Amino acid sequence: MVSLKEVIEAFERNADYYEEWYRKPLGRYVLRAELNALNSLVPKRGLGLDVGGGTGEFSSKLKGREVICLDPALRMLKKAREKGVDCVAGVAGLPPFRDSSFDFLLLVTVLEFLREPVNDLKSLKRLLRDSSPLILMTINKGSEWGRFYMKLAREGEPILRLAKLYSPIEVAEVLRDAGYEVKDSLSTLDSPPFNLAGPPRVVKGVREDYGVTFFYALPRG
Repeated sequence: MVSLKEVIEAFERNADYYEEWYRKPLGRYVLRAELNALNSLVPKRGLGLDVGGGTGEFSSKLKGREVICLDPALRMLKKAREKGVDCVAGVAGLPPFRDSSFDFLLLVTVLEFLREPVNDLKSLKRLLRDSSPLILMTINKGSEWGRFYMKLAREGEPILRLAKLYSPIEVAEVLRDAGYEVKDSLSTLDSPPFNLAGPPRVVKGVREDYGVTFFYALPRG
C-alpha cells in the first residue's frame, strides 16, 4: 500500500503539472462542471475549510465565502497563496484547528488519496459547528471518467497512479462508518471524456454513470 509520505511527495513534485492540467481544455471543462455543483451545495456564507485543497483551484473560486486551504504539500500551498487563499499546512487525520471552527468542510477528490479514510473523516468531525456539513466529491470508478482516469493511472500518470477510486455506494459506506449521514447528493460530468457534448449538466441524486458525485453529509449524534 502506498504510504501517506509517498502521496505528499508526489503532490510536491507535481505541483506545476497539477496546476497546468486545469488550464487545458479537458481540465477547464472538469473545473467548470465541478464548481457548478459545488456552488449549489456549499453554504452561501460562513467560514469553510478546503481539506486537501492543493493549489486552491476551488477555494479561490467560491465567491462570497471565506475558505481556508489545508494541505500537506507546501509547493501546492504556495500556488494557493498566489491566488489569495489563506493556507495552513497539515493533514486530514490531524487537523490543526480548534473544535467547532468551521461552517462547512470541503473534500474535492481527496478521499481517493486518504490512507485511512474512515479515521481521517472522523478526525474532521470535531471541526464542524452544529448542523454544519461536510461536502465530499469523489470520482465514480464505474463511469467513463473513472475508467479513463484508471487507464491513465496504469500508464503511470504521476498523481492518479496513487489514487483509489470508489463507487458511490462505497463512499456512502465510508461516510456512514465515519459517523456522517448523507442528506443530499449531486452528480455531474455526464459527457464522457473526449466527447464533451455541450455544457456539463448537474443533476440531483447519485448517477453512477456520471463522472463524479458530490455528497452533502452531516455528523451523526
